[in-house]
Amino acid sequence: MRALRGTTSESVLVTLGLLALVATLTPLGESTVAALGVRVVGVALVVVAAARTRAPRRGDVAWLGGLMASIALYVVVGTFFHGQWVDGIVTLASLVVVTSALLFALRRLDPAVFLTACRRVLTASVLVSLALGVLTPDTALEMGRLRGAFENANSTGFVALALGTLTLLRPLGAFSTVVAVGGVAAALAWSASRTSALALLIVVVIVLIARRSATLVLVAFVVAVGVLCLWAWQPEVQTVLDGLLRGTDSRSATTDLAVEVFRRRPEIGIGIGNEHGTHVSSPIMAFVHAGLAGSIAFAGMAAAFVLPAGRGGWSSWTVTLALLVHSTGESWLLSPISPMLLVSLCVWRGVVGTDPVLRRRDPEPPVPDLAPSTALCLVPSAPSRSKVTS
Repeated sequence: MRALRGTTSESVLVTLGLLALVATLTPLGESTVAALGVRVVGVALVVVAAARTRAPRRGDVAWLGGLMASIALYVVVGTFFHGQWVDGIVTLASLVVVTSALLFALRRLDPAVFLTACRRVLTASVLVSLALGVLTPDTALEMGRLRGAFENANSTGFVALALGTLTLLRPLGAFSTVVAVGGVAAALAWSASRTSALALLIVVVIVLIARRSATLVLVAFVVAVGVLCLWAWQPEVQTVLDGLLRGTDSRSATTDLAVEVFRRRPEIGIGIGNEHGTHVSSPIMAFVHAGLAGSIAFAGMAAAFVLPAGRGGWSSWTVTLALLVHSTGESWLLSPISPMLLVSLCVWRGVVGTDPVLRRRDPEPPVPDLAPSTALCLVPSAPSRSKVTS
């Protein structure tokens, strides 16, 4: 009972911590001080949950060092090489703090705790966003796209992608899967987040091929039929889906900027934050900010996810592929304090850490109960068989 209570309290703390991280994807993130404070609280709650565990786990977390070292290379070249000393020092200090906190938490917390917490927070976030889109469209929609409780529609798409990936790779039951997949499909279509939809489509295809599950095929069929019926019967839904299938090229400015940097300063780029306007995409912006060193750094970031996932089964490399595909359209992988990066790490850890292939290969040793026993032994133990025979 004591172990069960400990696990429950850890799950609650991690859930609250993850909720705080997701909260910084809301308009709260527009205030730098408030967003930073909430992120600190979120990470602190996860650390407290880890501190309540009895002993470190044996799982390999060397990938975290590779990820953070790659981010550090990108930050050093993108700031110090361009005279941005204050930005570089502050970012590296944040990197050290986040790395230390994550290392402590990942070494002690069961990955299943992250899986449970992500499922709770992401499900609530998607459902709340959909409800806001229906009840308060004036504030929950921007240019016809659902942003719900979040700062923009792409954040809503990211949350839907994360929940859809968890639901498909680690399903609980038929009813829960139908509800989650239906909510995810509605949120993706309404938010018109093409990068998130593409990443989740990859997950859906792989899951259907790998599992060959009648339940998942039925879920996919029900959701597809429902979407088609709405599309045919409701004119406003056609407008929503047209947004998802729009042919505009909103990433052309980012590509043009990368081409210009390649012509002028391919070695060290132009420095972090020195571009004009809003540009996205982790690999492209890594090159723009830090040149060839930034490209090497991004390759190291990707390898930090791919190498440990490659030791597991198909679900591990599927979640890795989905997150890396999404990062090509969004630049969350480049910041150690990005809420998308921190949420992605929780989702990735929850899926990869519960991979049956990895658990069979690296089983966790039983944790002994170190509490001293105060009970008196009033009944002598039975003699061993060898002593009786002799």
